[in-house]
Amino acid sequence: MKLRRKFSKEFKQAAIRQMTAGKSAAEVARALEVHPSDLYRWRRELDEYGAQAFTPVGSSICGS
Repeated sequence: MKLRRKFSKEFKQAAIRQMTAGKSAAEVARALEVHPSDLYRWRRELDEYGAQAFTPVGSSICGS
């Protein structure tokens, strides 16, 4: 059974920057060994949540 890979916030942002710079999702996915759907999901999350995107689940954003 394969273990689920975890990617850092920086990794995800760098991947999205490559797509924004003009590389296709397929190119970036092959280079980083991720599925293209992950890239599209990460981009959508960044668009929806901005600076709050990719915050670990269960972490307290507001500090309360």
